[in-house]
Amino acid sequence: MRATFRTAAAVAVAAVVALAGCSSGSSDTSGSSSSAGSGDAAKPFKVVAFTSGNQTPVGGWWVKAVQAKATELGWDLTMIQGDFDFQKMNPQVESAIGQGADAVFDGYTDYAAISSITTAAKDAGIPIFAIDAGTEETDAFKLNITTNQQGIVDQTVGAIETELGGLKGKNIMVIGHDPHPGIRMRSNLALTAFQDAGAVIAGGAIQQVKSPATGRTEALNLVADYLTAHPGGLDAIW
Repeated sequence: MRATFRTAAAVAVAAVVALAGCSSGSSDTSGSSSSAGSGDAAKPFKVVAFTSGNQTPVGGWWVKAVQAKATELGWDLTMIQGDFDFQKMNPQVESAIGQGADAVFDGYTDYAAISSITTAAKDAGIPIFAIDAGTEETDAFKLNITTNQQGIVDQTVGAIETELGGLKGKNIMVIGHDPHPGIRMRSNLALTAFQDAGAVIAGGAIQQVKSPATGRTEALNLVADYLTAHPGGLDAIW
């Protein structure tokens, strides 16, 4: 499923709501959900949710949105946040899956980094619903809602071209973050678009930040270091 970034956020909420419909077996005749009562029908819908990091605005939004939906619908939610330490996060998620769950939510974590989690969920017969957790087709997820990477590139590169009055000969720094598949894909698409338009790529390649938690400081340092070595030698930053 492909959508623009804003649409992806809206669809993500819709997907959570749709999934909630699968957990409404304990609703009363008025349609409200209830976790009270006895027997299996009264057990709350159990969700294991995880993300490799919530340091970006959208990552933080996802964590809060899932927590809010869990509170609203009475889910039994286990939220695990990994800060890109997969050796620590993956076993925690696998352990939570082993304790039983109805569904697993993955927020923005590349499926290539969580093969042990997807295997554990598959073995347990538990579906994983993901957001921006890969840019290629995979059977690791029941659903992976992704942003339109080319659309982001077209809009941002187009805006820079308009601002500069053209791209040919302009010196542009492209900053990326390869651990995230979406950012990796769109930064490479942007690199190609700038090169095809005749721009000069500052540093000769994509400049990489290592962590969302320190990404803004890292990006500032990349730009400052470049300008120190090339005063006035930068026309734009993507």
